[in-house]
Amino acid sequence: MFYNLAFINMNLDQLQQKYISSLASVYHSNDEIKSIFHHLVFFYLNYDTTAFLLQRQELLPQKKISLFQEALLRLQNNEPVQHITGKAFFCQKIFWVSSSVLIPRQETEELVNWILSDTTAYANTPLRILDLCTGSGCIAISLADYFQKASVTAIDICPDALDIAQKNIETHGVEVSLKNLNLLNTDINEIKNDFKNLDIIVANPPYVRQQEKFEIPKNVLGKDPDLALFVENNDPLIFYQKIMEWAFLIKPKLGLYLEINEYLGQETLELINQFDCESVILSKDLFGKDRMIKVNFYV
Repeated sequence: MFYNLAFINMNLDQLQQKYISSLASVYHSNDEIKSIFHHLVFFYLNYDTTAFLLQRQELLPQKKISLFQEALLRLQNNEPVQHITGKAFFCQKIFWVSSSVLIPRQETEELVNWILSDTTAYANTPLRILDLCTGSGCIAISLADYFQKASVTAIDICPDALDIAQKNIETHGVEVSLKNLNLLNTDINEIKNDFKNLDIIVANPPYVRQQEKFEIPKNVLGKDPDLALFVENNDPLIFYQKIMEWAFLIKPKLGLYLEINEYLGQETLELINQFDCESVILSKDLFGKDRMIKVNFYV
């Protein structure tokens, strides 16, 4: 086994090959393994792609090799590389993560980019933005960084997730107000005065059905928090129903943006169309899957 080998006098090329051979049964492709290795190279050695290419033949200090050795053992046990480093990339920024929050994903970057492409004319406008189910705060912080005059509020049910979000807010030097709220159990009529005159609502709520667990990679299942991932098979749109009730009452001026279950695009549209909306757009992600919805309301 790898942990019985003495790793001495190794360079990055040799380490990368060791990762590829040791993780072949855990990950789908060599490219995926290389991506994981480069994540570690960036955070352990502070090497970007150019530095890696320039330094790949240089022998590494044994202390650094030991870090890679320990990480490899954890990867072989299906631990996400982002949990090993405690950091993840999102929208060209670095975010703190933990087992209390979802690891930011490319599909969610696409949701943020959709918002930004729709609203470039408002970059210097004091918008009011609400992010539901914020987790690490990656959406709210990315929007607050772009709309620097905006007032951004983010809510989540999990105090530990809000602790991570607060750490990310401080790291990125933005202003985001955090609230600990249970979306499903909070009556919007009781707090609607807190969310008057919103311009944008964005949400990436739990949407994976229990029956879809078999599709979840082993390095995600049981590693990301179930609370942020899963819904019951018999009521998979429970969060979208509540979000639509909130949004319909608040009527954000520039729209409601949702990340959705790729298998439930039409069902989510049917739910949304029960409300009197000006327009509803279903958008696919880079892989051609139904992934995002934008809703505009009559205001």
